[in-house]
Amino acid sequence: MSHHQRLEDRMRWRIMERLEAGQPQREFHLTPSAVRKLWEQFQDTASIDRKPGQGRPRATTVREDHNFSLLVRRNRGTTVPQLSWDLYAATGKPVIRVTVPND
Repeated sequence: MSHHQRLEDRMRWRIMERLEAGQPQREFHLTPSAVRKLWEQFQDTASIDRKPGQGRPRATTVREDHNFSLLVRRNRGTTVPQLSWDLYAATGKPVIRVTVPND
């Protein structure tokens, strides 16, 4: 499993059930450290939910992302720096040029 994928809740519960039963984790294709961290979190909180605030904070809102996608589709010939500037002019939030091609 790639380190960029999140485990679904169903999979997290299956892992916890197997750990509690003392069964091996090889079939899940996870690193031992990932299983250990999940087990420790379960022991501490009695929950498999992700902790709030994990991951990088969003720079833009969902609405701003939608508006930006519309802007990109309407102006197909516009350069990345110009799109970045247009987004800054519309929202007041600076967006780096690396983020623009991702939308």
